Amino acid sequence: MINACILCVLLSLVSVSKITAKPFSSNSRSRPAFTFPSIDQVFNIINPSSSPSLQTQKCKSTLLQTISGTNNGKDASPELQSRVLSMVNELETNVGVPNDLLTNVDLATDLLDGVWYLQYTSPSIVDGFENEELWNPSNPTEGSSNIPTNQVTAQGSVAASAITVDTSNKVVKQSFDIQNSRVQNDVGLDFGDVTVGGSFRISETVPNRAVVSFDTVNLDLGFVTLELGWLFNVIGTVKGTFENGWLETTFVDEEIRIGRGNKGTMFILTRDKDALDVA
Repeated sequence: MINACILCVLLSLVSVSKITAKPFSSNSRSRPAFTFPSIDQVFNIINPSSSPSLQTQKCKSTLLQTISGTNNGKDASPELQSRVLSMVNELETNVGVPNDLLTNVDLATDLLDGVWYLQYTSPSIVDGFENEELWNPSNPTEGSSNIPTNQVTAQGSVAASAITVDTSNKVVKQSFDIQNSRVQNDVGLDFGDVTVGGSFRISETVPNRAVVSFDTVNLDLGFVTLELGWLFNVIGTVKGTFENGWLETTFVDEEIRIGRGNKGTMFILTRDKDALDVA
């Protein structure tokens, strides 16, 4: 029965290959070429769920289900964090991002530009889980920029230089403005809204990495807005560089974006604010 099924598949592949055979004559030097179908082609027809696109969709769906209800990662156990990192690694390894994601303006505008909603954050390394695939960034300090790379273990939070904001059970927006080379985080807190943003340049050694110079911190309390961007100016003056972080996009499509930060934080964001339960 199985042999008959495989035979039918092979015949179907032959029928759709659109090979046009010319009558063979004594003047003909060669017969039309026929390429035998690969094993992958055969089994993708017998079992369509094994095709790469469906596998990716299944992994994405499982990933969103797994991080749902983790309070933006704040309540994720080490075991769950490890499972999430394995799924993230699968998407990064098997799909990844185009090499010209940031240099191709049209592509960056289509895939990155606009508002994303932060759904989960966690460290890229989980204590006690030695067998997980470790993320090893290239040129993490960005040379003379001296970007800090001390690994953080915080969950459910975002950081910009020395400023850390708890994002657990909060609506967090991250916006890319490709045209003006800016990135911004907006966090709605109980007492007001916090905006942290800055300009970015494309890394010279890692094409999918945006090196950020944070220059804006606004705390909107409703009745007054405190502008604290001068803090970054002070830090940059002391350090001798105003570049204070980077964000690497390691997977992105029309629904999900995965990123890694210079301090080892892994982010999962979605286009749809209600893609999962954040509480």
